[in-house]
Amino acid sequence: MKAYNESWVNNRAANAKIKAWELEGVLKESEIEPLEDQFYSPNVYVWMGLFFFTSIAISFCSGLFLSLIGFSENSSVLGVVLVIFAGGLLFVLETFIRNKKLYWSGIDNAMLYCILGFLIAAFYVFTSSFSPPFYVFSIVYFIFSLPFIYRYAEPFIAANTAISLFIFVSLILFEFSIFKPLLPFVLIVISGGLFLFLQRTEATLYYKKAVLFTSVVSASVACLASNFYVVKESNEALLKTDFVGVSSVGFWVLSFTVPLAFLFFGLKKKDRVSFLVGLVGLEASVVAVRIYFDFFPTEWALIIIGLLLGVFAVFFLKFLQKTKCGITSATSRKEGLQNIEGIVFSQAFHANDGSNSIEFGGGDFGGGGASGDV
Repeated sequence: MKAYNESWVNNRAANAKIKAWELEGVLKESEIEPLEDQFYSPNVYVWMGLFFFTSIAISFCSGLFLSLIGFSENSSVLGVVLVIFAGGLLFVLETFIRNKKLYWSGIDNAMLYCILGFLIAAFYVFTSSFSPPFYVFSIVYFIFSLPFIYRYAEPFIAANTAISLFIFVSLILFEFSIFKPLLPFVLIVISGGLFLFLQRTEATLYYKKAVLFTSVVSASVACLASNFYVVKESNEALLKTDFVGVSSVGFWVLSFTVPLAFLFFGLKKKDRVSFLVGLVGLEASVVAVRIYFDFFPTEWALIIIGLLLGVFAVFFLKFLQKTKCGITSATSRKEGLQNIEGIVFSQAFHANDGSNSIEFGGGDFGGGGASGDV
């Protein structure tokens, strides 16, 4: 069961699209009435303030209570108190969402992070006498966060959950010396598999940002795990080994192959996330080449690369003014006009229960309907 009103989430996305159409001149102002959305969701500056002060308030109240009672760090009673804190804060969070109509307002985000923090701290207290390895905490965080992702779809929690999975896999492999050299390949396979799974998942608007953040994390891990500089320096620091011969050539190939795969996948599927991550990964690979092979002085290298990037940018902006293979640099309004009909129909028949929600995306890569939009 979802914590937030899903029909309002869909309506908020529709209202944002309607506003964009009004600014672009596709619609006249107030031609379509805004759909129902009673959420309280402030701008980014108010969000930061509410998040900061809520976190301070929770920390102050819980710390003051614990200091007055005076529990020791390893006391099992402390673990029970932390669980009670988490339960009480969860009750307050649910009450605020229901009565104050919060939706990622900073207050509910801070409460969610604190609830997870209390639960992890309670687990640490309960298991402190056993001194479990760190990978146990990473998998416990992964398990604890899954119900929160399902109910609240909080994007940062979703991203951290993916990171905890990668940490767990890395630490498990490091427990066995024979598997340590395989770590980059395992991370590439898991992160790439997770990315493809998320791309094939038909996520609703309610989970769209959570899927987006997790996709960015998984694609970034794949690019990092294949980057020659990251792998070489990590091996020297952790395994005290260096790359020579075939292994060196193999990772140079991977360093460019994986980002290029994301780059072409993004072009083919018109997906901004994979395209931009692949572009950044490819840039990181070029930087790695620069670090290990000093062809030009730094000043000349920066000038040449800057000129080449400028020429390529101008060329492709002009070249893609007309659609080439479904890709364009111009804003696409075709998708917008198609969705206007759906919004008018939904508004006329009051179909705002979430079952007939309007799905945005699927337009040209350079237009407003690209699947990477949030």
